[in-house]
Amino acid sequence: MLKNYLDEEELAQIYETFEPSMLESLDEKNMNEIIEYLNKNVTITKDILLYYLDLFTFESKEFIRKFERLKSILGENYSILLEENIDFLERMYKL
Repeated sequence: MLKNYLDEEELAQIYETFEPSMLESLDEKNMNEIIEYLNKNVTITKDILLYYLDLFTFESKEFIRKFERLKSILGENYSILLEENIDFLERMYKL
């Protein structure tokens, strides 16, 4: 499923970074729903896949709820802020 979004080098990075059990827990339908949502809201979907793939283990509705909350915290320039510092996504774990 990740092959649809990432090239071979990026896939290798994913396999080095994340535990096999986490990768196995990813649900394709859920991921597609999250990616579709992200593509409508940010330009860094690929970066989120590469660095915060574990966020995709959240059920899509929960992910969207958390992301919407993060957007409201960051304000109307949320997309620019995320592009400049993707680490703002860390907050989603606690929202």
